[in-house]
Amino acid sequence: MSVVVNTYNRAARVGEAIDSVLSQLGIDLELVVVDDGSTDDTQAVLAGMAHRRMRSVHQSNRLVSVP
Repeated sequence: MSVVVNTYNRAARVGEAIDSVLSQLGIDLELVVVDDGSTDDTQAVLAGMAHRRMRSVHQSNRLVSVP
């Protein structure tokens, strides 16, 4: 199963969302976090949360959810 989390300027909250997904037990999943051009510290938070089941993608801001 793949879980996609879209984020934009949510450095203060994205870690909580990631922890929630990765804490699910008994499910083989991958987490893809799509940063939609954040201008805050979201990229730094994502870089500090490396996990074998997670990958992050950074894209320029597209104003709507387009992962």
